[in-house]
Amino acid sequence: MNQRTLWMLLATMSAGGCAATTPRATPEPSATSATATYRISGAPARFQHATVEGGRIFGPAIELTSSGGAYRGQAYGETVDLHWDGDQLVGRVGNGPAASLHFRELTDGFDMIGTFGNNRGVLALRSNRLLGALGSRRFDLITDDGLSYREVTGRPMEVVLSPGIVELPPRERAVVLAMLLRH
Repeated sequence: MNQRTLWMLLATMSAGGCAATTPRATPEPSATSATATYRISGAPARFQHATVEGGRIFGPAIELTSSGGAYRGQAYGETVDLHWDGDQLVGRVGNGPAASLHFRELTDGFDMIGTFGNNRGVLALRSNRLLGALGSRRFDLITDDGLSYREVTGRPMEVVLSPGIVELPPRERAVVLAMLLRH
């Protein structure tokens, strides 16, 4: 999927909205951690996982602390130093150019658009779709339940969110997804 297609899909999602869905019951709070996982099957198969507990986002390839809207640590072997400046997530990931993603909360999700690494970055979450171009990763995923997203193009990619991730404030959910899906 090329950049132009991603931008067109994002514009369509923003302009037309998404089909109405039946509201889900709010899940009961759980003692377990909030988790996000993505899997890509095939050769080679890839699996990544991130857990959010308090002020920590961690997994096999991610170790970040968050405090006061700032996120610092390591992700995929690169130093992360990001923070919120109004509606912008700014800072650095690795040695690349500065990151600057504009965040916009919507009634059924959010958009983040700007620069992320060496590329234009897009991350859009809606009630029935997760769309993005972050770093080397490009994806267009759909869902029926708001928890398990699968690739619409037939590529073998899946993103699974626990109810704890869905309940996070939208900005924190955006950072977790951006960091998990960018590599």
